[in-house]
Amino acid sequence: MTFKAYVSDQKRLIAMFVFMMIFVGTTIFSDPYFVLEDSNIAYLFIGCTLIFLLYLMISFNVKRNQLKKFSENMTYETNEQRVYFHCMMEQQDVLKERILFFQEEQKEQLEYMTTWFHEIKNPLAVSKLIIETNGQPTSLLEEINRIESYVDQALYFSRLSEFNKDYLIQEISVPKIIKDLLKAESNLFISKKITLVFDAKKMKVLSDQKALSYVIKQILLNSIKYTDQNGTIKISLCPENKYISIWDNGIGISSTDLPRVFEKGFTGKNGRLTRGATGMGLYLSNKMAEKLGHKISITSEYGEFTEVRVHFPDLENYYLL
Repeated sequence: MTFKAYVSDQKRLIAMFVFMMIFVGTTIFSDPYFVLEDSNIAYLFIGCTLIFLLYLMISFNVKRNQLKKFSENMTYETNEQRVYFHCMMEQQDVLKERILFFQEEQKEQLEYMTTWFHEIKNPLAVSKLIIETNGQPTSLLEEINRIESYVDQALYFSRLSEFNKDYLIQEISVPKIIKDLLKAESNLFISKKITLVFDAKKMKVLSDQKALSYVIKQILLNSIKYTDQNGTIKISLCPENKYISIWDNGIGISSTDLPRVFEKGFTGKNGRLTRGATGMGLYLSNKMAEKLGHKISITSEYGEFTEVRVHFPDLENYYLL
């Protein structure tokens, strides 16, 4: 038992001491006939506080020694009892760790959902404004796509802890997934007049189709978001080394932000200048890639380019992971 834990258990006693000191102080200062120098009053309060702290320290040492003796002198009638006791203590430690883990997980989910509810309001408000002002249908479509992206993000975040129960590993054609994504996001390429270069080599990997599609989609959307008008995005497949490369000549990532891009909620210098950045896209993509046995790597030079690669294990070695 630590002194901090002991003090935490003595909250009522500490509260009573504070109340008594306030009561005594109020009585002294409210009585006009009670004559006492201010310095003497200060000594009185300081002395009482020191005595109380001394009591807590002595009481803590006594309790700790009692617990220590109890633990050392504990006897067992049989070796079986000793084994069971130690097993129970180990199990208790495991349960404490699990409780802390679930508490942290619930805290993360609450923080994310709070942010999500705030972010979803923006495209909804913009969509409403476009409808009221008879705006361009393409603008409305962009806002609807943004809402859909936020919904997908929340869905995958909620399933992240139990992701292994919901995926199906099978052989997947990577070019087909990418072509479907490019078709779905074609309006974004057209609106920003981005030049697309896609080297569609034959390439098959073992993965979950929905999850892999989401991972690549998040990387592609980031690339589009941070590429300027008339920019270029190159998508390359490397069947020999088993990776997908998505390269763009956008604003890039600063050297100080690069090590932190996979942190939950991290938006960095670029995100602070861009509307709708939540810092969750790459975080979720990286977590899901890890669960699938894949790896994401990023190289970038600020103001020049960014290249994101998704690495896959060899098909014959996948089940050895």
